[in-house]
Amino acid sequence: GTFNTGPLEEGAYRLMAKRRGYGRHFHRAITAGQHNLKFVLEPAATIQGRVVTMESGEPIQDFGVRVEHHNVADIGVGFASWHDEKGQFQLDGIDAGDLTVHIQANGYAPVSVELVGMEPGENRRDLVVPMDRGGVVEGVVVDEFGMPGSASVRVWSRQRWLPSVPVDQEGFYRVLGVAPGDFIVEAGLSPEPTAGNQKERAIQAGTMTTG
Repeated sequence: GTFNTGPLEEGAYRLMAKRRGYGRHFHRAITAGQHNLKFVLEPAATIQGRVVTMESGEPIQDFGVRVEHHNVADIGVGFASWHDEKGQFQLDGIDAGDLTVHIQANGYAPVSVELVGMEPGENRRDLVVPMDRGGVVEGVVVDEFGMPGSASVRVWSRQRWLPSVPVDQEGFYRVLGVAPGDFIVEAGLSPEPTAGNQKERAIQAGTMTTG
């Protein structure tokens, strides 16, 4: 169970140890040359759940899931795509502690579920995630001459950016699954929207707005 990471340049490092079936263990702000570090790996937790529609309880068969650990910066971790006829999913290798499960599905408002106090080796079962059909935001993007161009649009809703959508040849865009409440539309005549082209609006569940 011993390890050696040298040689390292002077500075501070963060070390992580992991093994299949076990949660991760971190040492932060470790300096080069430090000795006798000890990692203690505990059994990983598991989360089992279902994603359903809020209206009827029918399963949503295609969706994305992302886990955010509150005590760890999971940099670069995106949504894992799931397809299941019953809307079921199972997340293995979960670190103990507090976390948030983020769910997104095409045409539905994104949902975040807080799970507090996950224990090492715990199997948190029967998590049911109802999703509401969000509103629709649509409009047209043009340049300073009133002409459409190659552009993309994204919407800030419930403290997150929804996936960017491209405009068509007429400059028209359509964003689905916008959560009820205030939102921001950001557009840019470039591969990614720019912060200088924003419009703030409000929407109600199941409605459509243009801009």
